Amino acid sequence: MELPERQISARNILKPLYAAELTFSATVVVCSLILFDHSVSVYGISYWGIRLATVPVLVIGLTATSLLLFQAASRLPDDKPFTYIALCFRVVGVGAILLLLTPYTAGTFFNWAHMTIGAAFFLAQMTTSTYLYIKLPKDSWLNSAIVVQLLGGIMAMLSLPDNLLALMLQGEVLFQIGFALLINRTLKVHLAAPGNNQKLPDVTNGSLGLKSKESDVSQQK
Repeated sequence: MELPERQISARNILKPLYAAELTFSATVVVCSLILFDHSVSVYGISYWGIRLATVPVLVIGLTATSLLLFQAASRLPDDKPFTYIALCFRVVGVGAILLLLTPYTAGTFFNWAHMTIGAAFFLAQMTTSTYLYIKLPKDSWLNSAIVVQLLGGIMAMLSLPDNLLALMLQGEVLFQIGFALLINRTLKVHLAAPGNNQKLPDVTNGSLGLKSKESDVSQQK
C-alpha cells in the first residue's frame, strides 16, 4: 500500500531529526559507560569534554548531532512556526560545536564563554518549547513534555557551581528528553496533517485549523 505523499515527505523531514536524537543519546550512554562519577553529576556533559578518555566520543557524537540538526532544519517548511524550530536547531547545532571549542578549564575567558554559550543553547530550546506550548492545542503528551523539560531545566540551574544540587547531568538529560518529546510530537502531528500541505496553520493569530476549515466549506459550496 502506497503512503500518501505528505506522509512520505514528513518522514523524510523527520529522519535526520530522529537520527540526531539517537546520536546524542548514544553519545551520552557511551560517555557514561566510559566515565561516570560525582564530577559528571556536578559539571554535566561538559566534564566529558575535558577528560581524555571521553573527548573523542563527545567530539564525534556532538559534531554528528549538529550536522544532522542542520540537515533537519533545512528540510522544514519555510513558514511559521517551522522557521522558529529550524532556527532553534541551527542555534543548538552551532552551540554544541562552540561548547566543544571552549573547555571551561582552559581559563577564565573560556569558562565564561562556555557558560554563556550553554545559556544561549538552553534559552533557545526553552523559548521554542514555550512558544509552541502556548500556541498549539494542549494534550497530555504536550503537557508531559513541557513538565519534563522544565523539571530538567530547574535541576540543571540548581546544580550550577556553588548551588543546591549536584545533578547537572541528570538535569541536562531530562531537559533534552522533554524538548525532544515536544518537538517530535509537534512535527509528527502537523507535518502530516491532512489538508495542511505539509504546513502548520498560522498559529500566531490563534487561528489553528481555520484555513483548512474555510477551504472545506468553499469546496462543499
